[in-house]
Amino acid sequence: MEITANRLTVAGYAPSDILDETFGRYFTVEDPDGYVVQVNESDADLQNLRYEINESAALK
Repeated sequence: MEITANRLTVAGYAPSDILDETFGRYFTVEDPDGYVVQVNESDADLQNLRYEINESAALK
C-alpha cells in the first residue's frame, strides 16, 4: 500500500493518508480527469470476521 502511494507521489499525484477501516486499509487519489479513486488493501483476517448484532429490546 505504501509503495503504491509513494509511486503515485513520485508521478506527481497527491494521495491521501492511508486510513485503517474494518475491512482493511485505503487511500484516495484524484486521477487526471478529476475523479477521486479509492485504492483498497483488504485484510483477509478482517474479511472473515462475523459480527453478531443483538436487537434492542426497544425494537421488539
